[in-house]
Amino acid sequence: MQGLVGAYRTCMARAPYTTQAVSSGVLWGMGDSVAQQWSAEKRFNVRRMLTTAAYGAAFIGPAGHWWYQALDKIALRFARRGSLAFVAGKVAADTAVFGPIHVGGYFGVMAVAERSSWEDFAKKMRRDFVPTLMADSAVWPLIQALNFRFVPVSSQLLFVNSFVVVDSAFMSWARATDDWAGKVLGMIKGGSGDEEAGDRSPTGASQEGNQIFVTVRKGKTYPPRTVDVRVKYEQTVAEIREAAARKLDIPVDKLQLFWHGSELGAADYARTLLDSNLHTGFALMGYDLTETPDYWPPVEKTPQGLVVKTK
Repeated sequence: MQGLVGAYRTCMARAPYTTQAVSSGVLWGMGDSVAQQWSAEKRFNVRRMLTTAAYGAAFIGPAGHWWYQALDKIALRFARRGSLAFVAGKVAADTAVFGPIHVGGYFGVMAVAERSSWEDFAKKMRRDFVPTLMADSAVWPLIQALNFRFVPVSSQLLFVNSFVVVDSAFMSWARATDDWAGKVLGMIKGGSGDEEAGDRSPTGASQEGNQIFVTVRKGKTYPPRTVDVRVKYEQTVAEIREAAARKLDIPVDKLQLFWHGSELGAADYARTLLDSNLHTGFALMGYDLTETPDYWPPVEKTPQGLVVKTK
């Protein structure tokens, strides 16, 4: 162990930014691998893991190294090193400044890597940015208080990185899970975490939790896959398609949608879809349902696209 610490200090003395980038990249990649073990997806998403590792290497390592150096110099202007004011001031600044940049930056990098639309990114930020930041801020101040009080500045990022596997696992899970805070609260209250109050159709069937099985077009380079996509009423076509594409980690235009083994869009499945309360099926294929037979699901054109309506 002492040999590893000595090697780390030697590397830090020679190339601090490179050392921090490599160590952060490795640990963030490990964290995402842990997060994927919590996921219901059976297929390991290598691209997601590499993107998370790249975020750690390209941002957390260099930015964290610079941040701790700069923060220490600024704090020394106002308080004596090791004093309560010195530690408290650094913890407050780290939580208020670096915390939001870290969470927002991670969500943004992953959105770009997954080719998410601006609408999807904005929706994710509105729904999950504050809960994720609050959860992160509930844990890190205590760790940082110990860090800023007892650890030399040159080793502070290494100390933080010793906890980063858990942090990156949480961040990866929070980024990949829509409305994670609502789901957790739902489970605490005794529900599945997937239902919302009043989210019921006129027939009494649940408006959330219907299944659409998605695979990719034949003849493409992507292997056929099936994924269970949970859909909500009042969801736009683009939102549902992009959710499926993210789960499969393929471009949206490579999707071809199936219901119980039959391709959506076949006229003889219209009544089956409607009777099973899966009113979104045909809209997923991009059909203009406002000009289709009465037995097809009712939709409304909005600036965001087609929105499926309940009867």
